[in-house]
Amino acid sequence: MNKSRAIATNLVRKIVAVVLISVLLSGCATIASQNIPGKQPLIYGGTAFHLEYFSRKPQDVLSLLIIDFPLSLVADTLILPVTIHQQYKYSKAEEFIEMVQEGNLSNAETILNEYPEILTMIVGKGTLLHGFAKTGQKEGAALLLKYGADINALTSFFKKTPLHTAVQEGNIDMVDFLLSNEADANARREFNDTPLRLAAEGGHLEIVRNLVNYGAKINNDEGGGISPFTEAATNGHEAVVKFLLDNGADVNYKDLHGSTAIRYAAIRGHFRIVLTLIEHGADVNDINDINNRRRVLKNDDSFCKARSEIVNALIEKGIDYRRLCE
Repeated sequence: MNKSRAIATNLVRKIVAVVLISVLLSGCATIASQNIPGKQPLIYGGTAFHLEYFSRKPQDVLSLLIIDFPLSLVADTLILPVTIHQQYKYSKAEEFIEMVQEGNLSNAETILNEYPEILTMIVGKGTLLHGFAKTGQKEGAALLLKYGADINALTSFFKKTPLHTAVQEGNIDMVDFLLSNEADANARREFNDTPLRLAAEGGHLEIVRNLVNYGAKINNDEGGGISPFTEAATNGHEAVVKFLLDNGADVNYKDLHGSTAIRYAAIRGHFRIVLTLIEHGADVNDINDINNRRRVLKNDDSFCKARSEIVNALIEKGIDYRRLCE
Protein backbone atom coordinates (compact mmCIF):
# COMPACT_ATOMS: atom_id res chain seq x y z
CA MET A 1 0.00 0.00 0.00
CA ASN A 2 2.78 2.41 0.97
CA LYS A 3 4.63 1.51 -2.25
CA SER A 4 1.58 2.31 -4.39
CA ARG A 5 1.01 5.55 -2.53
CA ALA A 6 4.62 6.61 -3.07
CA ILE A 7 4.38 5.86 -6.81
CA ALA A 8 1.11 7.82 -7.07
CA THR A 9 2.58 10.77 -5.15
CA ASN A 10 5.63 10.82 -7.38
CA LEU A 11 3.44 10.77 -10.49
CA VAL A 12 1.32 13.67 -9.25
CA ARG A 13 4.43 15.69 -8.45
CA LYS A 14 5.77 15.18 -11.95
CA ILE A 15 2.48 16.15 -13.58
CA VAL A 16 2.24 19.29 -11.45
CA ALA A 17 5.84 20.22 -12.29
CA VAL A 18 5.23 19.78 -16.02
CA VAL A 19 2.05 21.86 -15.88
CA LEU A 20 3.74 24.63 -13.87
CA ILE A 21 6.66 24.80 -16.28
CA SER A 22 4.25 24.97 -19.20
CA VAL A 23 2.27 27.78 -17.58
CA LEU A 24 5.40 29.77 -16.74
CA LEU A 25 6.78 29.44 -20.25
CA SER A 26 3.46 30.35 -21.85
CA GLY A 27 3.37 33.39 -19.57
CA CYS A 28 6.61 34.76 -20.99
CA ALA A 29 9.06 33.18 -18.53
CA THR A 30 12.50 33.24 -20.16
CA ILE A 31 13.89 29.76 -20.63
CA ALA A 32 17.46 31.11 -20.89
CA SER A 33 17.32 33.16 -17.68
CA GLN A 34 20.21 32.76 -15.26
CA ASN A 35 20.53 32.97 -11.51
CA ILE A 36 23.48 34.52 -9.65
CA PRO A 37 25.76 31.49 -10.21
CA GLY A 38 24.89 31.77 -13.91
CA LYS A 39 22.91 28.55 -14.15
CA GLN A 40 19.83 28.15 -16.35
CA PRO A 41 16.61 26.27 -15.50
CA LEU A 42 17.62 23.43 -17.84
CA ILE A 43 20.69 22.74 -15.70
CA TYR A 44 18.53 22.17 -12.62
CA GLY A 45 16.05 20.10 -14.58
CA GLY A 46 18.80 17.82 -15.88
CA THR A 47 20.49 17.59 -12.48
CA ALA A 48 17.25 16.73 -10.73
CA PHE A 49 16.52 14.08 -13.36
CA HIS A 50 19.89 12.37 -12.99
CA LEU A 51 20.04 12.57 -9.21
CA GLU A 52 16.58 11.06 -9.00
CA TYR A 53 17.30 8.16 -11.29
CA PHE A 54 20.82 7.39 -10.09
CA SER A 55 19.49 7.09 -6.54
CA ARG A 56 16.94 4.46 -7.57
CA LYS A 57 16.97 1.08 -5.93
CA PRO A 58 16.71 -2.06 -8.09
CA GLN A 59 13.14 -2.70 -6.98
CA ASP A 60 12.15 0.72 -8.39
CA VAL A 61 13.07 -0.22 -11.96
CA LEU A 62 9.49 -1.29 -12.72
CA SER A 63 8.19 2.11 -11.62
CA LEU A 64 10.88 3.76 -13.76
CA LEU A 65 9.90 1.86 -16.90
CA ILE A 66 6.12 1.94 -16.50
CA ILE A 67 5.51 5.48 -15.20
CA ASP A 68 8.50 7.78 -15.02
CA PHE A 69 10.10 7.13 -18.38
CA PRO A 70 6.87 7.46 -20.43
CA LEU A 71 5.95 10.64 -18.55
CA SER A 72 9.37 12.15 -19.14
CA LEU A 73 9.19 11.15 -22.78
CA VAL A 74 5.83 12.89 -23.19
CA ALA A 75 7.16 16.02 -21.48
CA ASP A 76 10.33 16.09 -23.59
CA THR A 77 8.74 15.30 -26.96
CA LEU A 78 5.36 17.01 -26.71
CA ILE A 79 4.98 19.58 -23.95
CA LEU A 80 8.45 21.12 -23.77
CA PRO A 81 8.80 21.78 -27.53
CA VAL A 82 5.36 23.42 -27.57
CA THR A 83 6.13 25.66 -24.62
CA ILE A 84 9.52 26.62 -26.04
CA HIS A 85 7.86 27.50 -29.34
CA GLN A 86 5.25 29.53 -27.46
CA GLN A 87 8.00 31.36 -25.61
CA TYR A 88 9.69 32.13 -28.92
CA LYS A 89 6.45 33.59 -30.28
CA TYR A 90 6.14 35.80 -27.21
CA SER A 91 9.65 37.09 -27.81
CA LYS A 92 8.68 37.95 -31.38
CA ALA A 93 5.55 39.76 -30.15
CA GLU A 94 7.72 41.76 -27.74
CA GLU A 95 10.16 42.52 -30.54
CA PHE A 96 7.28 43.71 -32.72
CA ILE A 97 6.11 46.09 -29.98
CA GLU A 98 9.64 47.46 -29.59
CA MET A 99 9.94 48.05 -33.34
CA VAL A 100 6.66 49.97 -33.38
CA GLN A 101 7.63 52.06 -30.36
CA GLU A 102 10.91 52.95 -32.03
CA GLY A 103 9.11 53.91 -35.23
CA ASN A 104 10.77 51.09 -37.15
CA LEU A 105 7.60 49.99 -38.95
CA SER A 106 9.51 48.26 -41.75
CA ASN A 107 11.08 45.74 -39.37
CA ALA A 108 7.79 45.44 -37.50
CA GLU A 109 6.08 44.49 -40.75
CA THR A 110 8.78 41.91 -41.46
CA ILE A 111 8.00 40.24 -38.12
CA LEU A 112 4.30 40.10 -38.99
CA ASN A 113 5.12 38.54 -42.35
CA GLU A 114 7.23 35.84 -40.75
CA TYR A 115 5.11 35.26 -37.63
CA PRO A 116 1.46 36.04 -38.45
CA GLU A 117 0.36 33.96 -35.46
CA ILE A 118 1.25 36.82 -33.10
CA LEU A 119 -1.82 38.64 -34.45
CA THR A 120 -4.06 36.43 -32.33
CA MET A 121 -1.77 35.83 -29.37
CA ILE A 122 -2.97 36.86 -25.92
CA VAL A 123 -0.18 39.00 -24.50
CA GLY A 124 -0.96 39.86 -20.90
CA LYS A 125 -4.75 40.23 -20.81
CA GLY A 126 -5.43 40.90 -24.46
CA THR A 127 -4.13 40.87 -28.02
CA LEU A 128 -1.48 43.20 -29.40
CA LEU A 129 -4.32 45.37 -30.73
CA HIS A 130 -5.71 45.75 -27.19
CA GLY A 131 -2.26 46.88 -26.09
CA PHE A 132 -2.06 49.56 -28.77
CA ALA A 133 -5.65 50.63 -28.05
CA LYS A 134 -4.57 51.22 -24.46
CA THR A 135 -1.42 53.17 -25.31
CA GLY A 136 -2.92 55.03 -28.27
CA GLN A 137 -0.35 53.74 -30.76
CA LYS A 138 -2.31 54.14 -34.02
CA GLU A 139 0.60 53.21 -36.32
CA GLY A 140 1.00 49.84 -34.66
CA ALA A 141 -2.75 49.26 -34.64
CA ALA A 142 -2.98 50.12 -38.33
CA LEU A 143 -0.22 47.65 -39.14
CA LEU A 144 -1.98 44.89 -37.21
CA LEU A 145 -5.25 45.57 -39.02
CA LYS A 146 -3.45 45.58 -42.37
CA TYR A 147 -2.37 42.00 -41.69
CA GLY A 148 -5.80 40.82 -40.59
CA ALA A 149 -6.00 41.39 -36.83
CA ASP A 150 -9.53 41.04 -35.47
CA ILE A 151 -10.71 44.55 -34.58
CA ASN A 152 -13.36 43.06 -32.27
CA ALA A 153 -11.08 40.53 -30.53
CA LEU A 154 -11.89 39.86 -26.88
CA THR A 155 -9.63 39.96 -23.83
CA SER A 156 -9.33 36.84 -21.70
CA PHE A 157 -10.90 38.69 -18.75
CA PHE A 158 -14.13 40.72 -18.96
CA LYS A 159 -14.29 40.01 -22.73
CA LYS A 160 -13.43 43.57 -23.79
CA THR A 161 -12.84 44.63 -27.38
CA PRO A 162 -10.06 47.08 -28.29
CA LEU A 163 -12.77 49.76 -28.54
CA HIS A 164 -13.79 49.14 -24.91
CA THR A 165 -10.13 49.57 -23.94
CA ALA A 166 -9.68 52.82 -25.87
CA VAL A 167 -12.90 54.24 -24.41
CA GLN A 168 -11.86 53.43 -20.85
CA GLU A 169 -8.55 55.20 -21.47
CA GLY A 170 -10.47 58.24 -22.75
CA ASN A 171 -8.37 58.19 -25.92
CA ILE A 172 -10.47 60.11 -28.47
CA ASP A 173 -8.07 59.63 -31.40
CA MET A 174 -7.84 55.87 -30.90
CA VAL A 175 -11.62 55.59 -30.53
CA ASP A 176 -12.07 57.47 -33.82
CA PHE A 177 -9.46 55.27 -35.49
CA LEU A 178 -11.14 52.03 -34.39
CA LEU A 179 -14.62 53.24 -35.29
CA SER A 180 -13.45 54.35 -38.73
CA ASN A 181 -12.09 50.83 -39.22
CA GLU A 182 -15.50 49.29 -38.48
CA ALA A 183 -15.12 48.41 -34.82
CA ASP A 184 -18.46 47.33 -33.35
CA ALA A 185 -19.87 50.38 -31.55
CA ASN A 186 -22.40 48.15 -29.76
CA ALA A 187 -20.08 45.35 -28.66
CA ARG A 188 -20.90 44.03 -25.21
CA ARG A 189 -18.29 42.88 -22.74
CA GLU A 190 -19.13 40.96 -19.57
CA PHE A 191 -21.90 42.58 -17.52
CA ASN A 192 -23.39 43.90 -20.79
CA ASP A 193 -21.17 46.98 -20.79
CA THR A 194 -21.09 48.69 -24.18
CA PRO A 195 -18.46 51.25 -25.21
CA LEU A 196 -21.14 53.95 -24.93
CA ARG A 197 -21.96 52.99 -21.36
CA LEU A 198 -18.28 53.18 -20.39
CA ALA A 199 -17.90 56.54 -22.12
CA ALA A 200 -21.01 57.92 -20.40
CA GLU A 201 -19.80 56.65 -17.02
CA GLY A 202 -16.47 58.39 -17.53
CA GLY A 203 -18.04 61.63 -18.77
CA HIS A 204 -16.19 61.54 -22.11
CA LEU A 205 -18.57 63.76 -24.11
CA GLU A 206 -16.63 63.74 -27.38
CA ILE A 207 -16.30 59.97 -27.30
CA VAL A 208 -20.01 59.65 -26.51
CA ARG A 209 -20.79 61.90 -29.48
CA ASN A 210 -18.57 59.89 -31.82
CA LEU A 211 -19.99 56.55 -30.70
CA VAL A 212 -23.54 57.78 -31.30
CA ASN A 213 -22.51 59.06 -34.73
CA TYR A 214 -21.25 55.56 -35.53
CA GLY A 215 -24.53 53.92 -34.51
CA ALA A 216 -24.11 53.19 -30.80
CA LYS A 217 -27.50 52.50 -29.21
CA ILE A 218 -28.38 55.01 -26.53
CA ASN A 219 -31.13 53.04 -24.81
CA ASN A 220 -30.34 49.61 -23.39
CA ASP A 221 -32.23 47.30 -25.72
CA GLU A 222 -31.90 44.13 -23.64
CA GLY A 223 -33.73 45.41 -20.57
CA GLY A 224 -32.64 45.34 -16.97
CA GLY A 225 -29.14 46.74 -17.25
CA ILE A 226 -28.00 50.25 -16.48
CA SER A 227 -28.24 52.36 -19.62
CA PRO A 228 -25.54 54.83 -20.74
CA PHE A 229 -27.97 57.63 -19.85
CA THR A 230 -28.40 56.36 -16.29
CA GLU A 231 -24.62 56.06 -15.91
CA ALA A 232 -24.14 59.68 -16.97
CA ALA A 233 -26.85 60.95 -14.60
CA THR A 234 -25.58 58.85 -11.69
CA ASN A 235 -22.03 60.14 -12.06
CA GLY A 236 -23.00 63.79 -12.49
CA HIS A 237 -21.96 64.28 -16.12
CA GLU A 238 -24.43 67.01 -17.02
CA ALA A 239 -23.16 67.67 -20.57
CA VAL A 240 -23.39 63.96 -21.44
CA VAL A 241 -26.89 63.76 -19.94
CA LYS A 242 -28.09 66.68 -22.07
CA PHE A 243 -26.51 65.28 -25.21
CA LEU A 244 -28.12 61.86 -24.72
CA LEU A 245 -31.50 63.44 -23.97
CA ASP A 246 -31.24 65.48 -27.17
CA ASN A 247 -30.53 62.26 -29.06
CA GLY A 248 -33.44 60.19 -27.79
CA ALA A 249 -32.43 58.81 -24.38
CA ASP A 250 -35.37 57.35 -22.44
CA VAL A 251 -35.62 59.63 -19.39
CA ASN A 252 -37.71 57.06 -17.50
CA TYR A 253 -35.79 53.92 -18.39
CA LYS A 254 -35.90 51.48 -15.46
CA ASP A 255 -33.14 49.12 -14.42
CA LEU A 256 -33.46 45.73 -12.73
CA HIS A 257 -34.38 47.43 -9.45
CA GLY A 258 -37.12 49.51 -11.05
CA SER A 259 -35.12 52.71 -10.59
CA THR A 260 -34.70 55.50 -13.11
CA ALA A 261 -31.91 58.01 -13.69
CA ILE A 262 -33.62 60.71 -11.59
CA ARG A 263 -33.49 58.56 -8.48
CA TYR A 264 -29.76 57.93 -8.79
CA ALA A 265 -29.04 61.58 -9.59
CA ALA A 266 -31.01 62.69 -6.51
CA ILE A 267 -29.27 60.22 -4.21
CA ARG A 268 -25.87 61.45 -5.44
CA GLY A 269 -26.92 65.10 -4.98
CA HIS A 270 -26.72 66.08 -8.67
CA PHE A 271 -29.49 68.69 -8.45
CA ARG A 272 -28.99 70.41 -11.77
CA ILE A 273 -29.26 67.07 -13.50
CA VAL A 274 -32.42 66.34 -11.48
CA LEU A 275 -33.94 69.59 -12.76
CA THR A 276 -32.88 68.78 -16.32
CA LEU A 277 -34.51 65.38 -16.08
CA ILE A 278 -37.72 66.87 -14.72
CA GLU A 279 -37.79 69.36 -17.59
CA HIS A 280 -37.60 66.39 -19.97
CA GLY A 281 -40.49 64.56 -18.35
CA ALA A 282 -38.84 62.40 -15.69
CA ASP A 283 -41.25 60.74 -13.26
CA VAL A 284 -40.82 62.69 -10.00
CA ASN A 285 -42.49 59.89 -8.05
CA ASP A 286 -39.27 57.95 -8.40
CA ILE A 287 -37.65 60.53 -6.09
CA ASN A 288 -40.53 60.68 -3.61
CA ASP A 289 -40.05 56.92 -3.38
CA ILE A 290 -36.64 57.35 -1.75
CA ASN A 291 -37.93 58.79 1.53
CA ASN A 292 -37.03 55.46 3.10
CA ARG A 293 -33.36 56.31 2.38
CA ARG A 294 -33.21 59.35 4.68
CA ARG A 295 -30.29 57.97 6.63
CA VAL A 296 -28.23 57.73 3.46
CA LEU A 297 -29.25 61.15 2.21
CA LYS A 298 -28.63 62.93 5.53
CA ASN A 299 -25.01 61.86 5.35
CA ASP A 300 -24.64 63.87 2.15
CA ASP A 301 -24.18 67.52 3.17
CA SER A 302 -24.50 68.70 -0.43
CA PHE A 303 -27.97 67.22 -0.57
CA CYS A 304 -29.39 69.20 2.34
CA LYS A 305 -27.38 72.35 1.64
CA ALA A 306 -28.38 72.73 -1.98
CA ARG A 307 -28.95 76.23 -3.23
CA SER A 308 -32.42 77.45 -2.31
CA GLU A 309 -33.58 78.07 -5.89
CA ILE A 310 -32.90 74.44 -6.81
CA VAL A 311 -34.64 73.11 -3.72
CA ASN A 312 -37.62 75.42 -4.28
CA ALA A 313 -37.86 74.36 -7.89
CA LEU A 314 -38.00 70.73 -6.83
CA ILE A 315 -40.62 71.45 -4.16
CA GLU A 316 -42.75 73.14 -6.82
CA LYS A 317 -42.64 69.85 -8.72
CA GLY A 318 -43.95 67.98 -5.69
CA ILE A 319 -40.63 66.84 -4.29
CA ASP A 320 -40.34 67.97 -0.66
CA TYR A 321 -36.61 67.71 0.02
CA ARG A 322 -37.05 69.26 3.47
CA ARG A 323 -38.57 66.02 4.73
CA LEU A 324 -35.52 64.10 3.62
CA CYS A 325 -33.19 66.29 5.66
CA GLU A 326 -35.12 66.23 8.95
